[in-house]
Amino acid sequence: MKYVMIDQVLSNPALQFSILVLVTVGVRVVLGRNPTIRFIVSVCFFALLTATLLSHDEPRRVCR
Repeated sequence: MKYVMIDQVLSNPALQFSILVLVTVGVRVVLGRNPTIRFIVSVCFFALLTATLLSHDEPRRVCR
């Protein structure tokens, strides 16, 4: 029962996006002003965001 609730919470796209943003901001704050690391973090952020959005994409139903 507990695992079902945890799975439902973790599968929420809004929560996944919020966690992704918090981790990205945290890494940028911790790693400071190094432009190379900031670029890598930005690329990883957008890659993970794209993966999150694609994982929640449902196939469109065609009504005939």
